[in-house]
Amino acid sequence: MNCWEILNIEATTDRKRIKSAYAKKLKVTHPDDDLKAFQELKEAFDEALAYAKNDVQPIFIETPEKYDDWPEIVIEETVTKEPKIPFEEQVQHLYSQYEKRIDISYWQSLLVGSIDWDTNEYFAYQEYIKEFLFNYYATIPKPVIQVLFTHFSLDMASQHSYHEDMGYSFESCSDEIYNVPPFSFQMPDSLKGMAREQFLTLRYAAYKSLKQGNLAETKQIIEQANQIFKEDADLLTLEGMQLFYNRLDKLQESDGTFKRSFSCFKKAVDINPNCETARFYAILIRAKRTGQLSDKRHHFLQAFEGGYVIHPDFFTGFIYYFAEDYEQSIYFWDKIPKEQLSSIKKEWTNALRQQIRISKKQGDYKTYQKQRLMLQEAKKIKGDSTKKWSWLIRLVIYLAIIGLIQGCIALMPERQYDSDEDTETSSLASEEQETGSDFRQVNGAEKRIQSALVSRFVEAYGTSDAENKKRDLIANDVAEDYQATMQRYMALPAFSDYTDSMKDSITMATIDAIYTLLTGDDGSELIIVSEGQKIIQVMGDNFEFLNTETVEEMKEQNAM
Repeated sequence: MNCWEILNIEATTDRKRIKSAYAKKLKVTHPDDDLKAFQELKEAFDEALAYAKNDVQPIFIETPEKYDDWPEIVIEETVTKEPKIPFEEQVQHLYSQYEKRIDISYWQSLLVGSIDWDTNEYFAYQEYIKEFLFNYYATIPKPVIQVLFTHFSLDMASQHSYHEDMGYSFESCSDEIYNVPPFSFQMPDSLKGMAREQFLTLRYAAYKSLKQGNLAETKQIIEQANQIFKEDADLLTLEGMQLFYNRLDKLQESDGTFKRSFSCFKKAVDINPNCETARFYAILIRAKRTGQLSDKRHHFLQAFEGGYVIHPDFFTGFIYYFAEDYEQSIYFWDKIPKEQLSSIKKEWTNALRQQIRISKKQGDYKTYQKQRLMLQEAKKIKGDSTKKWSWLIRLVIYLAIIGLIQGCIALMPERQYDSDEDTETSSLASEEQETGSDFRQVNGAEKRIQSALVSRFVEAYGTSDAENKKRDLIANDVAEDYQATMQRYMALPAFSDYTDSMKDSITMATIDAIYTLLTGDDGSELIIVSEGQKIIQVMGDNFEFLNTETVEEMKEQNAM
């Protein structure tokens, strides 16, 4: 193939046409995809330009007829070229002028000249840009970085040249460079020179440290940056994020308000209304406080591309969960890995159960079956180990209190049992000493007491408009140490309807307490634990973590 066939044009001396054809072919011919084709294209381009340059068109001068026999006079056009400035110097000069550095149009104009590069120049400049970005990416806007990545095919170049032993280089952190946060680079005139460069470097360092989970270090870096410039929307957002993640364990608790974080995010939005990351976190905190999500904020979330939010799908799911839009929360949580799901198992299963009930009512059995399978998988997810340990600590404290009470009882003088009920309780106690902590069948008296407790609980918990019933239940049927917890949980919306019929439940006893396992219409499970005639714990759904081993043991013992 000759050069014109490769360029897909007819032979011509029109340089503009040759360059246009080359640029068009260059879009589909990349050196990393097919180096041979790229070299052929470049050679064809050079050959076509040489042809156009050497094909000099004569300029004829009209003469009188009597001079017809004179030889033809040809005047060649001479062009004086200015000295070419090296590409590296052009890049450094552009970077040194801050207003031009942050304007993507100047970089695009600079790259227009690449049409005259040969293959060797292209690869040499590619290596230079890699080194340039590696050194300065924290102080360059994201759109500029992405333009350079695309023009020099740096994403492909880093993949082809990656080696594990290369150390800290462009190839080892190309993803980090390409995915820099979309920070704003509009700075006041008062901030310039080295102070501005130091501020930009510190701002990115704060983000990087925050993403790595080093909250104490992040705080120190932000404090240093604040000494240079305080009124930057992105730095305020990072400060709010640092405060937010420092209290992340309160996100799922009723007493988590995040007032200081919200103040930072609100101030950031006031300074720069286009700071989408600050708006996102502000919406998250507001949804937690109010349990609502306006149409305007819903539209914002639909258009939101992630900003520099850490784990955006995880927190978007929480926004919709707090606003009781469980379908949307499921949609976003379905994208996150199981490691994150384990920390929100309670909320995940709750959202699924709510949607199962809706699908069943609407007769959408295809979605219903799919959600049922998801719920089964959710139940298998291992819960957050931190929560398990906190539950274990509470259990140890509880057992210690029980042991102390029993010790006090042991020191009290023995009394005679006159009534039949006391005699039954005494024999029950001796039986429990023999059976240890294993589950056993309850006797008639225990079952009557537990049945009454469970019935009152189900009636109060399952009836949204009976606040007086909930208050009476907490005051009369719940142990004093557990009343505050129960009061918080019963204020939350009910997750499922549970039956109050004892035939659809399993009631078993241990040496310490009586357990009743209830199964909801949607397959959900709840355990009510009582001691004496008081509820001391409720596990599952909005309540304490539901131990699946306990459930299986109760079912196994009941089947015997």
